[in-house]
Amino acid sequence: MDPNCAMAWINLGASLGVAETAKIGSQYHTKQECYVQALTLNPMHADAWYNLGLSLVAGRTAQVKDQPYTQKQCYVQAVTLDSKIADFWNRLGECFAPEDAVQIGHQLYTQQQCYVQALTLYPQHADAWNNLGNSLGIGEVAHVQDQPCTKQQCYVQALALDPQHADAWKSLGVSLNAGPGWDSDSHKAGMLRSGIDF
Repeated sequence: MDPNCAMAWINLGASLGVAETAKIGSQYHTKQECYVQALTLNPMHADAWYNLGLSLVAGRTAQVKDQPYTQKQCYVQAVTLDSKIADFWNRLGECFAPEDAVQIGHQLYTQQQCYVQALTLYPQHADAWNNLGNSLGIGEVAHVQDQPCTKQQCYVQALALDPQHADAWKSLGVSLNAGPGWDSDSHKAGMLRSGIDF
């Protein structure tokens, strides 16, 4: 392995399990340390920022060039460098509360807007549909590719894409008991049309 190649460090990090280490020269490196090393060599590598974010536990930081970065800050860096990756936007949305916003360039994005960005880039992203549903209040509507969708419609879409999505099933079940504004017969019919069986 070339220790001066950022991509080699990224690939090494990706090959390691959470508790595994790899010996390079006389030193052992964790998954997280591999991504930090990649970013030390090339701080403009979006995938390295994303993977560093994935390797961090919420509330912890990693030092890149003597600067601490949280999980959210890693995803902000990834999205800033490459805004065309749906997973980057989805993970960013997962890192902050619905009432907060994050600045990317000159624009502020809410949690919902992060999920909408992810779905605009990749409409088959079941996790982003589930997350968007979780971010909506009862009766609230989001627009994905100019189509309005409610909380429950987001869960139905997630389940149409991935019928084994346990979180979407749970969220849909909770929303079914949420009260007025939910037409269970029409949504059940829509779910059946989507291939979701009861």
